[in-house]
Amino acid sequence: MVLHKLALAHLLLLLTLPIFVAPAHGQDATSPVATPHDTFTLQGTVVSSVEGTPIHAALVQISGEKSWAALTGPDGTFKFEGLPTSDFLISARKPGFFSPVDVWPESQGDHRVHVGGESQPLELQLIPEGVIYGRVLGERGEPVEGLQVQLRPLSAKRSQEISAQNPAVTTNEIGEYRLAEIKPGSYYVIVTPGSQEAPAGRSTLVSGRQQGYQTYFYPGVTDAAAATPLRISPGKQLSADVRVAKRSYFHVSGHVATPGTGAVAVALVNGQDQSPIATVNTNPATQDFRFEGVPSGNYYLLAALLEAGDKNAGARFGKMPLLVNGDVDDVSIAIAEPVTVPVTIRLESENESSQAGPNGLPPVSISFVDVSLSFGGGGRVDLTPANGFQGDPNFVAPLLPGTYWMQISPFGNTYVAEANSGGTDLLKENLTVAAGAAADPIEIVLRDDAANIQGTVSRNGKPAQGRVLLIPERAPRRFVSTPVDSDGNFRALLLAPGSYSVIAIEDSEEFDGNNAEMLEQLQRRATTVDLGPNSSPSVQLELKRLEE
Repeated sequence: MVLHKLALAHLLLLLTLPIFVAPAHGQDATSPVATPHDTFTLQGTVVSSVEGTPIHAALVQISGEKSWAALTGPDGTFKFEGLPTSDFLISARKPGFFSPVDVWPESQGDHRVHVGGESQPLELQLIPEGVIYGRVLGERGEPVEGLQVQLRPLSAKRSQEISAQNPAVTTNEIGEYRLAEIKPGSYYVIVTPGSQEAPAGRSTLVSGRQQGYQTYFYPGVTDAAAATPLRISPGKQLSADVRVAKRSYFHVSGHVATPGTGAVAVALVNGQDQSPIATVNTNPATQDFRFEGVPSGNYYLLAALLEAGDKNAGARFGKMPLLVNGDVDDVSIAIAEPVTVPVTIRLESENESSQAGPNGLPPVSISFVDVSLSFGGGGRVDLTPANGFQGDPNFVAPLLPGTYWMQISPFGNTYVAEANSGGTDLLKENLTVAAGAAADPIEIVLRDDAANIQGTVSRNGKPAQGRVLLIPERAPRRFVSTPVDSDGNFRALLLAPGSYSVIAIEDSEEFDGNNAEMLEQLQRRATTVDLGPNSSPSVQLELKRLEE
């Protein structure tokens, strides 16, 4: 962790270095003033953040009123000539490397360069990818072919991102795997049987019972709590062999009780790493289902009613935990009827220029996220402009019994001033929907007298990049995070008026916005800023470390 922090601090310091801008057309290098007709040369070097070695063939791009691009030479240098006096955004990239904004998007704002005066050469750093490689070996040390290996980060907020960028790879005939393009961080290595159609050599028959592999975590355990995470620093390559053993496979069969008439999809989801194992459709005549080749373990069963043309499709589903340590028959899972929750939206306008739609409201994106069911997007109900919801002031949300965190994102120049259901303040608390009971209506109030805030971030008197957190006193879980650019500037728009704790911190894997205790600690170290309606104050912040 210390090495990671030092590397980040070094990177942020280098990004504040001035650039070298040489005058052209015979201009005296000591001339203090540039005229509009002068042109300049911008040059610098792209290097590795680990060794500081030059990076050849990196693509450097600058953009302003016009855009330029250049590839670095063998010594990592680049040059742009004939540039006018202006401010530009600059970036560098190359396969096998990440830019700082790729790794720390929450804290790396625009990297700006100012062309028009004399300065020092620019040094841009790229962060080399990490690699995890190794072999999957059986009980006797034999290589296991055809298993899938993937990464899951410790940070839950990045799970979907990492799954997309680092898809599973399949072990070869000698059990080898290699996972590349890994960003700095801590990860679990997970080995799964993958498809239920097991290739030759991956499953066997023992005493009439099919045997195969279940989900394993590095270094070779089936319990996620006992797994050992691997720490990847920039450019690091780690070897990680995983031991696995064959176990008996079982079948799971049952019936779906559904109130509708249509196909039902049933998914078997791993209870350890929340990854889907298999999906089958029920027999439409009987609504029966069956899974073969299921390893022992803890699972969830999800059943979703797929009614063609049903506007609530995807909202009608059932879920249940399932323990498999032998054949499981006669499982009964019910599709629940959603509870229709009335929702009313009201706009309290202070400005004639409000961007209201045909119903007197701006379009609004609303999501209800089941806090007990985070995998696979299950339990999430989205009402967005993309699926036809255009800010109607009165509608209903079809929700299954459960507990939900409500996300509300109005478009245009409005913010959410209130969101209540009965006596529950939905800006602070979860929404509970009870089975067989009438739901309290949800009332949402939008306003258009939002506040903005801007400012600068520094460390030891120099501009510093990081993330600025604005934590509202009324509802800390609704905090806003905004990045800081290379000049130390930040800006946050369309904030609800009120009192905020404002703090600038270095980006860190350890920051968890769902951790109430962590938010409270940051609030105690932060600067308090009161934002009035339509106000736009400026603040100066000193960059702080999360663990201080």
